Amino acid sequence: IKGETNTKEIKIEVEARDEGAGVKGYKYYIGRKTEEGNVEYEEGIESEEGSHVFTGLKQNTEYNIKVEVYDKAGNKVSNENEELVIKTKGIPELVDDKKAEETGKEKNVEIEKSEEEWTNEDITIKIELEEGVNPEEEYKIEYTKDGGETWEEYDPEEGIVVEENGEIEIRLTNGEESGEGITVTIENIDKEAPTDTAPTLVATTSTITVTSNQEDTLSGIEEVKYQIRKSGEEEWSELQDENVFTNLEENALYEVRTNAKDKAGNETYSEIASITTGLIPNANEKLELKSSHINDTFDNLLFPMS
Repeated sequence: IKGETNTKEIKIEVEARDEGAGVKGYKYYIGRKTEEGNVEYEEGIESEEGSHVFTGLKQNTEYNIKVEVYDKAGNKVSNENEELVIKTKGIPELVDDKKAEETGKEKNVEIEKSEEEWTNEDITIKIELEEGVNPEEEYKIEYTKDGGETWEEYDPEEGIVVEENGEIEIRLTNGEESGEGITVTIENIDKEAPTDTAPTLVATTSTITVTSNQEDTLSGIEEVKYQIRKSGEEEWSELQDENVFTNLEENALYEVRTNAKDKAGNETYSEIASITTGLIPNANEKLELKSSHINDTFDNLLFPMS
């Protein structure tokens, strides 16, 4: 008796001869050992063929095979004293770079992401098995997102399209059972723009200093630019890197906004903040103040008696 196996089938071939009446048929039995060590066989399957395939078996499991052979005269012989013990193949465990580093197991799958840096677009995952992992294409790759119960078959043309941050579980399956898989974590997608909080402004007679209040909780702010216009005007100034506007008119109302871009490429303008520049005192006001101060000083002087 010879046996061949995969993860869910065992194929048996029997070489039997009867030089007298001739072989009439076969009866095939399959069973497993119980915890007590006894073999419990399922009901035998009769056949006129010298081969049979047991299907629907469990992966990585040991089975006992027994075959009875009948001749046309009614004689029976079996391999009961020399049972065939055969183990189904196990579905390979996937091991990527991370798992290999953590466990010391040999890597057998390559995971490629369309983007490793921060991005505001979907990320595509491509999977490539090492040579020898699935030589006869016995297994299919399947995946699920964020611990979902529904597993989808992997399409090598499309890959796995990930729209938001989360965990992708990937494993091999034979259609009935699956092997131990890997988890790919995606945490570099940011599709949200920074906040639009208005800036804080401080003015002098000819300058306005701007402090941006825009924030981004995922990828973080990468750059901020600044714009200004005089109140009542439609056109904004060109965006600038410096947060100080100079050479402004005194006692004039200005509007200011910031433009923040995060590390994923999302950008947005802030709400508008307004402030009035200071007024320079004129020369006459200065002179009157000085004169008044001098008079007050002389009125308070004490002269010694002669």
